[in-house]
Parts: sequence; C-alpha cells; structure tokens
Amino acid sequence: MLAGFTRQDFGVVATTSTSGRENRLVVRADRGIRTAADLRGRRIGTLKGTSGHYFTETFLLFNGLKPADVTLVALDPKDPSGALARGEVDAAGLFGSHAGEALRRLGAQGRALPAPSFSSISFNLVSVPAAAGATDEVVLKLLRAVQRAIELMRRDPDDARKLVAGVLKIDVATLIETWDDFDFRLQLGQPLLTSLEAQARWALREGLVPVGAGMPDYLDLIRSEPLGRLDPRAMRLVK
Repeated sequence: MLAGFTRQDFGVVATTSTSGRENRLVVRADRGIRTAADLRGRRIGTLKGTSGHYFTETFLLFNGLKPADVTLVALDPKDPSGALARGEVDAAGLFGSHAGEALRRLGAQGRALPAPSFSSISFNLVSVPAAAGATDEVVLKLLRAVQRAIELMRRDPDDARKLVAGVLKIDVATLIETWDDFDFRLQLGQPLLTSLEAQARWALREGLVPVGAGMPDYLDLIRSEPLGRLDPRAMRLVK
C-alpha cells in the first residue's frame, strides 16, 4: 500500500492467502479490560505505519472509539510484545506471531478481544516488471508451483505442516495454533483493491506518505495476466 505512493515498478500477481485473525488486540485482563468499551482512556501499543497500527485504529472506530479516546504508544519493533508484558501499556494491536507471543508471556493475565468480522489481511505475491526479468512465463511458472503447494496443503495438511514448521524452525504444535486461521488460495479479487484503498486513505490521514501525495490507482499495480491464464475463475476484479 505504502509503496504505491512512491513507486510504479512492481505488480501484484496474486493473493496467496487471507486471514481474519492475523491482527489482534491483546489486552491485559488484570487491568479490568473485558470489552472494547473498557479501552477508553487506556494506553494502547502499536507499531506505527504497520498493518497492526491500521488494525488498531480500525478496531477502535468499529467500537465507537476515536484515537483521541486512548493514548497510542509506539512499540519497540525488536520486542513488540515487551511493553505489554511489562505492563507499560494496557493493550496492544499486534500482528500474527507477535500477538501469540504476547498471549504466551501474559498467561492468564492476557486475552484477545474479538476482532471485527470484516477485518482481514492478505498475503500477496508481487513481481518486478517483465522488462526486469519477470516475464509472464516466469510468473506463470511460479504461480503453478504455488498452486501445487496449496493442493498439497489441502490433500495432506499434516505433511504440509511438518514442512512449513521445519522451514520456520518452530514446533508443529505452535504452527497448528494459527494454521486454520488462513484461507490458502490463489486469487485476485475486489476485496484486495478495497482494502488497499481504505488503507491508503488512512495513511494520508496519518501523514505516513510524502506531503502532497495523491491517492494511487491500485488497479494499475495489479498484474492479472499470468493468473488469468492459469485459472480464469480466480479473477474477481472489476475493471
């Protein structure tokens, strides 16, 4: 999203997975936080300019709170869950493994508040232009390989989890905790554009982009031809 404001030398070729639980608002239950309403007047940690930051402010707005109703605290990128574990903040909007780590460090003192049903994050394959070496044929070969990987994950999830856990150097049991939170499939859909545009409007409001920057046309940054050749049914973009 941010790169779209300053660069035009890339193209999104496919979304590989989506998750509605990758970002979570983790709170300290020992501070009396049971619902989103209890966040008013609290200190909430976030990594500025990240999907966790966007999720945190979206979570607040969805629950009738404004950023001014809380104190947003910048977290240490090297230890995102540390401030929450030490009690320096009352809650934190955290991404993926950072949220899981925070819950493990807090134990019975921590919990994750229910996220808005519309909140999701996508993981995408992005290529350099064809002129830089990523021709449609090259991208198509990559997409076929990813498609075979997804087919393996559906056909033999146990074997797939062992392979992924080995690459990530984590326990299979730890991987299983979040595995089912993801929808693995190749696609290019309208929700991706809608999400990018919503995030871009937020980035403009937050001053996270160069002064005077205009809204990018993210449709111009979608490279749909290779996926369209592989599986036309995976294309759900309105042009």
